[in-house]
Amino acid sequence: SDITGIHIYNSEKHSFEFAPGPLFNRVVLVDEINRTGPKPQSALLQAMEENTVTLDRKTYPLPKDFFLLAAQNPYEFEGVYPLLESQLDRFLVKLNLTYPDAKTEALILSRYDKPGGGHQAALQTITPLAEHDLILAREQTAAVHVDESLYRYVVMLAAASRQHPQLSLGLSTRGALALIRCARVEAALSSRDYVLPDDIKRVAPLVISHRLLLTSEAQLAGYTTLQVYQELVNQVAIPDIGDNA
Repeated sequence: SDITGIHIYNSEKHSFEFAPGPLFNRVVLVDEINRTGPKPQSALLQAMEENTVTLDRKTYPLPKDFFLLAAQNPYEFEGVYPLLESQLDRFLVKLNLTYPDAKTEALILSRYDKPGGGHQAALQTITPLAEHDLILAREQTAAVHVDESLYRYVVMLAAASRQHPQLSLGLSTRGALALIRCARVEAALSSRDYVLPDDIKRVAPLVISHRLLLTSEAQLAGYTTLQVYQELVNQVAIPDIGDNA
């Protein structure tokens, strides 16, 4: 209820009124998601997949541009609730944040080493994205052409991952769809109205790495999901665009 909201009794109107939780915002940031319990984690599944929240048998729509980000600290495992494979599969991409370079780190120190931590000054430099710009970007991305051979290429990548000896769980159909969608964005950012195999290969590490599950033997041998992905790329032939044979 802290996330989704709750019905509160209004003594003046003699009725219950719905008080929406933070999940009803356009952009939601869940910090250290693996420190939340299973119930709050599962409450995010419907919102991420269907863009709705169901509470007390009533379904509420979320904003059309609903966007959820989650962070987790991979170095602290005591008292945490790791996300299940079905939960991880809802996230479009996974980004690994490392230490900043020396120049950026020095800038952080100089900016935040002052009263208030420099947060207010940082917020003042941010310009909100205009809503019509976001709508236009989505329309342009949706218009990017994907050749049938590229659909088959992604299907073959997914099939190869499900048969790989180092993996106990391969790429899901939702993951394959995410790969195509991100490739569309990559093509649009490159000022193209069509997807190339290289677009898929560039975005694949961000889309696939958190969806593949290594076997216990592969983990003990020191394998990583990115290593397995590279083997999959080398294994599956890159198609010729327009080859419908």
